[in-house]
Amino acid sequence: MDINSIIKDAIEITKPKWKDDAQGRGIHIEMISNLGECPSVDGNTSEMREIITNMVFNAIEAMPEGGKIEVRTFQRGEKVYIQISDTGMGMTEEVIKKIFDPFFTTKPFTNTGLGLSMSYGIIKRFGGAIEVESKVGREQPLRSSSPFRRKGRRRCPRNRLL
Repeated sequence: MDINSIIKDAIEITKPKWKDDAQGRGIHIEMISNLGECPSVDGNTSEMREIITNMVFNAIEAMPEGGKIEVRTFQRGEKVYIQISDTGMGMTEEVIKKIFDPFFTTKPFTNTGLGLSMSYGIIKRFGGAIEVESKVGREQPLRSSSPFRRKGRRRCPRNRLL
């Protein structure tokens, strides 16, 4: 699968929420994509699109006054990385410990609390992980990692999507 193409699709899918809905509420959310050269990797395109979409929606919700979301891809050695960061309000340690729990949400009347939980489950099934760096009041990067093999090669545990 082409990670950068999937990210472009997810950005387009989420555009009504980060652009149109935000502008309708009088706020501005800037979407920045900084997509590096990455090899094609094996995996499920629709599941990866769901992961990226859920992470973008989470970033939007973290910025009720507007802000900036950056989606970045890059490769280091055998690993392909995806990093999504936002200028939202950040999370406490207590929230970070629970964000991947099913039905956990900080917005109980607008969310089911399943988006990040489902994303976590998909990434774990790939044998990967999600890393969260956040402090209240500071920009927060959210990274995911999953082992993928380059298209047409045998599975290599060092080839990862992050």
